[in-house]
Amino acid sequence: EMCIRDSAYFVRASAGADTNDGRAPSTAFRTIARALQAAQAGDVIYVGAGTYAESLASDPSSLQRFRSTR
Repeated sequence: EMCIRDSAYFVRASAGADTNDGRAPSTAFRTIARALQAAQAGDVIYVGAGTYAESLASDPSSLQRFRSTR
């Protein structure tokens, strides 16, 4: 049985820090990888505009959808 948490995490390449909690734009993570580590099923990750020089690997079956918002 899947637990839906509906928590949000924020990532900002220019103003984030991976030591932050990622729970608000003002305390965003710096990397998408850190947000993926923190997120659980049902969570949402908001990725701010910017350049992210990362290599990300994930189990494709665990990813439900990516949507870009502006």
